[in-house]
Amino acid sequence: MLKIPYEEYRTQAHSGDIINFKPSVKWYNPVSWFWSAIGHTGMVVKEDRFKTLQCWESTSKGLAGQSGVQLNPLFARLSTYPGTITIRSLYYCHLKHPDVDQKLQSFICENRGIPYPKLKTKKGRLYLIRAAWDCPHIHSQNIENPAIRFCTDLVVATLKFCTLVIPTANPPEFQPDDTLDGGQIEDYLSEDVGLLDEIQLTF
Repeated sequence: MLKIPYEEYRTQAHSGDIINFKPSVKWYNPVSWFWSAIGHTGMVVKEDRFKTLQCWESTSKGLAGQSGVQLNPLFARLSTYPGTITIRSLYYCHLKHPDVDQKLQSFICENRGIPYPKLKTKKGRLYLIRAAWDCPHIHSQNIENPAIRFCTDLVVATLKFCTLVIPTANPPEFQPDDTLDGGQIEDYLSEDVGLLDEIQLTF
């Protein structure tokens, strides 16, 4: 996998680039084994007006310790992460998708602050387990619930709202692995939309 410095990536970053977080495994902490197997997903938001890059994500514990859907400064979020960061750059035909930026800002305004599933409850844990369990049986699949969002659910829902993935995509059925090279998200991209191969960021 190609490795590039963050400073080089930031000059070519675009809204919609998918961020994959893979935490370091602590051999003495079984919980870290679990989270390392799952990973975490976020998305780059480029704000041209202020020339800033943000990380759009839903997490159980964000940069300032808060949970739920949030925007965090990209460099601060990535450079302090204890693990590996990879990026898949998104590209699309701007003539066929001329209003992506406006739709993105609208979705952010409507969804910022939505809670992350409550992992201490059976219902919250089941919601995440169903996303990870790929089974065609209808009763094993999640029904989209806009009142809560987990990480990959948020990313796919955002891209769907921006018409960059097709309408049949069901956001809460995606997990972090689905956004990696060869993941199922590639089967749901809209026409003239693509994702480049993963690159690993260094700091």
